[in-house]
Amino acid sequence: MSSEKAEQLNATLKGLVTEALEPYSEEILETWEETKDKYVDEIMPVYERASGLRSEVVRWYGSGMGERDPVGRISELMHVVSTLMVPVYARSDWSKEMVAETEAKDQFCNLQLRNTISQSIDVPFPVLAPTMIDDESGEVGDVFDLVIEAGDEPRLNSFGRAALLGLIEMGKEVPEEFNGLLNPVTGME
Repeated sequence: MSSEKAEQLNATLKGLVTEALEPYSEEILETWEETKDKYVDEIMPVYERASGLRSEVVRWYGSGMGERDPVGRISELMHVVSTLMVPVYARSDWSKEMVAETEAKDQFCNLQLRNTISQSIDVPFPVLAPTMIDDESGEVGDVFDLVIEAGDEPRLNSFGRAALLGLIEMGKEVPEEFNGLLNPVTGME
């Protein structure tokens, strides 16, 4: 197999995901803003508390904390976790700097938003998970890569495998050539 085959299968699967979500664009749009606002309203107090605690721990214990100090470690851990849960625009500069190496950006928020929308419109989460939704139309703007080339063979990445299984659960017809790709799973390259 060639990279050309992987690209063709990737385009086909991305097209199937986009097509499967087309009938739901209006429902997605209706749910999008409400879901996003509700999520931010719910998670910001957690972030603010964890960030505030971390600031106080650094202020009062900073130079006295060793690497294994439980006060420092737990406050840092909770601050990092809560930071990853809020959208980038809502993070303080200090929080952004703290998680910069993770390159996580808005992944958790986006997945949580898609999970909530999935439950409200009854579309399997893995069909929505790899999508970038236009927040003005509710339509799929793009889909992450779902099929990659690994050792000169096309392979489903974790998003691709889950999306394919979600499409099957929706009762969508998938080309037979995808059946052989369901067994091997590779990382999120």
